[in-house]
Amino acid sequence: MVATIKDIAERVGVSTMTVSRVINNSGYVSMQTRKKVEAAIKALNYQPNLLARSLINRKSSFVYVIVPDISNPFYADLTKGVERVAKSASYNIILSSAYWKETLECEHIEAARGRMAEGIILVLPKISEKKIAAYAKRIPLVVVDKHIRSKSIDKVYLYQNKGAFLAVEHLITLGHRRIAFLSGESHIYNSRSRQHGYEDALSHYGIPFDPALVLKGDFSFETGERAFQQIFDMAPQKRPTAIFAASDLMALGFMRNAFRYGVRIPDDISLVGFDDILLASITNPPLTTIRHPYREMGEEAMNHLLKKLNEGFQPSDRKPLVNQLIIRETTKLFSGDEL
Repeated sequence: MVATIKDIAERVGVSTMTVSRVINNSGYVSMQTRKKVEAAIKALNYQPNLLARSLINRKSSFVYVIVPDISNPFYADLTKGVERVAKSASYNIILSSAYWKETLECEHIEAARGRMAEGIILVLPKISEKKIAAYAKRIPLVVVDKHIRSKSIDKVYLYQNKGAFLAVEHLITLGHRRIAFLSGESHIYNSRSRQHGYEDALSHYGIPFDPALVLKGDFSFETGERAFQQIFDMAPQKRPTAIFAASDLMALGFMRNAFRYGVRIPDDISLVGFDDILLASITNPPLTTIRHPYREMGEEAMNHLLKKLNEGFQPSDRKPLVNQLIIRETTKLFSGDEL
C-alpha cells in the first residue's frame, strides 16, 4: 500500500501540515521533529506526488528533453549527460522524440508548457529560429547541437564542419585522394555541416570535388549497407580508396557488408565514422571516428538551463565545444593495392 502524508503524521504524532513543511522545506519545524519525520518518510518509503505539488506551487521538478530520434544511441548518451546534472539538482527529465518533424516538436513544447515543466532542452530542432525565439520568451529553453545566430537564444553547439575536416584530413595525410562521403539527409543541419567540412578539406589540399563520390544516406545502419553496394558497383578505377561516413551507424553498416563480401578494412579500403558511439570502440576492427561529445553537451545544456532557472541567466556568446579525431584500426596508409 502506498504511504501518504497522513500515515507519516500518525507514525510521528504530528500534524499533516508539519509533515508537509518538512517535505517542501518550508516554514519552521524543530530539528528534532524534522529528523523524526524524515526517518518516517524513509521507513514508509514515501514517494511525494510531484504532479499534485506542481499544481499547488505552479512549479514542477521536470525538464523536457526533446530529441529528433530516441532510437539513435548518441541521443541516449546526450540524455545521460542531461540526467546526471538534473539529478544532482533534484530535477527529473521527460524524454520525447520528434522524429525529425516540426509539428511534433511544437506539440512537445506545448505539452511541456501545459504540464508546467521548468524548462526545455531542444536537441537539433527543425523549427525555425524565429519560432524558437518565440518559445524561448514563454519558457526557459536551451538549444543543443544546432548553431543559432540569435544571441537571445541559449545554445550548446559545435562547428561540425571542423570535425569533418579532421576526418578527411586524416585520410588525405595517409595518401588517399579518392575519398567518398556517406552523407545524411540534406535538410538536416548536421548533415550539411559535415559535408561542408568534407568539401573544405578536399579544397584545402587541392583535391578536385567529385559529386559521384557523395552518396546520399540518412545516418542509419541500413544506408551504410546500401552504400557498400553502390561503391562496389562502380568500375574499379572509379572506386574510392577511403570512406568518410557522416555517422558511425552508417560506417558500421558499411563494415557489415564489407565483412559479408570479404572486403578487408582497412587493407582494401579505409573508413572513418562520426560520433564515437559505444559500438565504434568494440567493433572488429575498432572504428576510427570523430568524437562528438554528446554527454558533455547534455551536461552543459542542463547547466545552462539551471542558471536560467536559478539566476535569471541571460544567453551570451560562448566558445562551442570541439570534436576530436579518434584514430583506431580502420584506416591505413594508401599503398596502391586497395580494391
